[in-house]
Amino acid sequence: MVKARIAKANQIRGLLSEFSIILTRRIRSIIKYMPVILADAENGLPGTLRKLLERLNGHLEELGRQMEELALQIKLWHKENETSQN
Repeated sequence: MVKARIAKANQIRGLLSEFSIILTRRIRSIIKYMPVILADAENGLPGTLRKLLERLNGHLEELGRQMEELALQIKLWHKENETSQN
């Protein structure tokens, strides 16, 4: 899931770079700036690409949410599992 999230972020960054919109390699910057980029009607992104980026960004956010959920489940399991604590 981590690799899929990184790949999705790289895909978004690559598409944006084709239109001279450069974001740092940090996934947080993508999540932070995508709403601004998508709302900017002056940045030259075609409508079809804008819709694709909305979907890709939603998928990126969903992967992050799932990773957080799984991390919490692992922590809870560890806390309740006697063997894991030894």
